[in-house]
Amino acid sequence: MRNGSKMNLEKEFFDLIERLKREENALILVEGRRDMESLKNIGIKYEIICISQRKMYDLTLDLVKKDKKIIILTDFDSKGTKLFKEYRKELEFLGANIDATYYKKLKFYSKKFIKGIEDIDNFLLTHQTSRPCSYNPE
Repeated sequence: MRNGSKMNLEKEFFDLIERLKREENALILVEGRRDMESLKNIGIKYEIICISQRKMYDLTLDLVKKDKKIIILTDFDSKGTKLFKEYRKELEFLGANIDATYYKKLKFYSKKFIKGIEDIDNFLLTHQTSRPCSYNPE
């Protein structure tokens, strides 16, 4: 891959994260606490819900009542992909507003920059010298 192409991909990745941070009337579903902490560390201010240790049926009913856009950000391994598909199917069946865009795009970047959601904050921290961004770990 040429350096220019990698820089373009990095810019697209940073832009995607900035859009995610600016979402309104949304909530994010993640697998575990490290995923949640990573998203909080990059400046996500809206609700992030951990699905581990929760029963899907009860959680999905509660989520639909919130009447918000739901962004599912499970990991990109086989377990996470399976969870993404199950939650998406169940929530869409219940009439929830699901935004799968971030999952699909981040899954693409997982082949380039990150292994999972929990790696986003570290990637931004180690690459903030190459691109000014609003990530501040303090």
